[in-house]
Parts: sequence; C-alpha cells; structure tokens
Amino acid sequence: MFAQTNRLKSRAVGYILKKGSKLSTPFFSVCYLPKYNTLPCFTIVIGNKKLPSSPKRARVKRRLRAMMRVLDLIHLSPYDCVVLAQANVYQAAWPDLLAQGKRLL
Repeated sequence: MFAQTNRLKSRAVGYILKKGSKLSTPFFSVCYLPKYNTLPCFTIVIGNKKLPSSPKRARVKRRLRAMMRVLDLIHLSPYDCVVLAQANVYQAAWPDLLAQGKRLL
C-alpha cells in the first residue's frame, strides 16, 4: 500500500481520468497529470469485470505496487497517476512487467 501522502483522493482520480493524458502498455494504462502537491500521488484501479475474483485483483495490485517500488516510480515521477490494470498482469512474467514499467520512464 502506498503511504498516505502518496495516495490520490477519489475526487482526484475522476479528474485525472477525464482530463489527463494516457499511456498504454499490454499490461496496464497510466493516466497522468502534472502533480498537484509537492509529492506525486498514485492509485491502482482494476475493474471487477476484468478479474471477478477478489484475491486475483489483490495480487494484481500487489504486483503493480512492487513494480513501482522496484523502479522507484513514486519518487521519480513528476505526475499524479492513475494506473488502470489489465487482467493479463495476473499471469505476466515478472521481467516482462518490469520491462513495461521501464518503458514509462
């Protein structure tokens, strides 16, 4: 879980999804806007129609948070980001997931 200071509020998530720019990879999409505070904020969203099983959705979120920690995206990013996960993150190989995360840098 992200630190409280690095989490987006629900109002901000909707705003970023409407007004932000979007980058896509096979595993996830990122909507982003220049950061509002001094600290960048993140949130990870995955729909329950893409992965109906709650434990699988939790695993996807854990994998994406771990990828962000390994790549140090939280400290390097000048943006507030909403990560929209795809269902195939659940079965993706870890090196492939890291490679897609590095593409965003």
